[in-house]
Amino acid sequence: TLTLLLCICISLTAQNVLFRDNHITSVYIQMPADSVTKMIDQKIKDRYLRAKFICTGDTINDTIATVGIRLSGNTSLNSFKKTFKISFNEFTQGGRYRGLRKLILRGQAVDPTMIREALYYTVWNKFKLPKRRVGFAKLYINGEYRGLYTNIEDMDKEWIQQNYAVDSGNLYKCTWPADLAYIGPDQQQYKDIYHDSETRAYELKTNESADNYSDLVTLITKLNLPNNANFESEIRSILNVEGVLKAFAMDVCFGNWDDYFY
Repeated sequence: TLTLLLCICISLTAQNVLFRDNHITSVYIQMPADSVTKMIDQKIKDRYLRAKFICTGDTINDTIATVGIRLSGNTSLNSFKKTFKISFNEFTQGGRYRGLRKLILRGQAVDPTMIREALYYTVWNKFKLPKRRVGFAKLYINGEYRGLYTNIEDMDKEWIQQNYAVDSGNLYKCTWPADLAYIGPDQQQYKDIYHDSETRAYELKTNESADNYSDLVTLITKLNLPNNANFESEIRSILNVEGVLKAFAMDVCFGNWDDYFY
């Protein structure tokens, strides 16, 4: 038991090095020059390209021979300073880096101070909402300095396991026009908003093979077609109301223009 606890403590301490607010790590990406040009010019965000990953800091000096890298974001794809997503398991089954499957390097194109998101999640965590960890990193691609980035852990299966007692539910990535509007009882309608078999506004990130959107349809139905007599008890049975209200309060306080409340 002592050995197990020691290993756990060492692992958690090492992993937290990436998300310290008093230290900046350096991330070096090495990949063929034509791949970099292709990724940037073609705004590749639908697939990962192979790269070598090196991360250094005051207590770390790590190298991973093969990772995946792609652009991330929507409107930020048109910004000079891109946002990148690095996947440690794209080309290596079960691959992890300090407990992470993926790492997001966010360019903060609309925040030249680079501090808004870090402050946001500092307050977010004090509100005891599902924990998000943020740090800072300098990014170099093929030796060229690309600037200061915020590095943030991805909201994925590992993140769910860390924050929730049950990790078997559905995780959705929602992009416009996923506005929680009711468009009917058939879950297929919510899958086909874009009328594109490859793209979904409500994108399922877990349990993809089951592809069951019934929980989402139930939530949207309750929100838009409430039974007034029992609405409070019914909505609380499927939604963490206090958590949602805290998140909305956070968004108002920090001026988030890209959320459901807005």
